[in-house]
Amino acid sequence: MVIMVLLFGILHCSSSYDVGVDYHAIGTNFTDTVFITQFHRPDIRSTVLKQLQGMVDQGATFVSLRIWFVNEPSTTPDQAWRATFPITEQETTNLHQYVQDVASIQSTIDGHRLHLDICLLWLGAADYTIGNPIDGLGYYRLNASDFTSRVQTTIESVVRAVSEVKRPDGVLLVQTIYL
Repeated sequence: MVIMVLLFGILHCSSSYDVGVDYHAIGTNFTDTVFITQFHRPDIRSTVLKQLQGMVDQGATFVSLRIWFVNEPSTTPDQAWRATFPITEQETTNLHQYVQDVASIQSTIDGHRLHLDICLLWLGAADYTIGNPIDGLGYYRLNASDFTSRVQTTIESVVRAVSEVKRPDGVLLVQTIYL
């Protein structure tokens, strides 16, 4: 929190800097407070909206969202940070709603709006550094065809969820998607 205050202080001294927040959890307990897998819950969404408003009012010009693709589709995640590989319809819907909400946020201080960057992270079932194309990839050793299909499905779903979402000033919200 001290670092964010310092960064925002720099922004207020000079408007030539973009200052952003790596924002993917609503609390300090990372495993349980990552919000994208839970964004359909009204209490989570409400907290995110309040926190986003506070960030933009303090001078943030962008937020960066991380999504960790870890779980198999047939499993029930016991930790909120673990998104499904490939991304589920609920997670895609959550992402789309989050993107729309970020697009609607505006500073009550000076009227500026946010941009959003998204980073897709591949762990567990999606960890391409585990295994090889012959013996299988990821924690569950998916064959190369299945693994590639899941990656393609995930990327297409993410792009579909965020593309064409514009802020009220007509600017596309998502600036960058890191694969």
